[in-house]
Amino acid sequence: MSHDKAMYIEWLLLMDSLESRESLKDKTIEELQAKFNLCRLKQLDEEMEEVQ
Repeated sequence: MSHDKAMYIEWLLLMDSLESRESLKDKTIEELQAKFNLCRLKQLDEEMEEVQ
């Protein structure tokens, strides 16, 4: 497993408590990047709502 893929898996495990390491290991790096981006956008939306 590449270092980048391992990093995405670790971040996603922290960001989404419903994910499991095993299910993430089966995904491609592109799928992990897309999921990470969606989680990050959701976090940013929540932060923006808190500011308002």
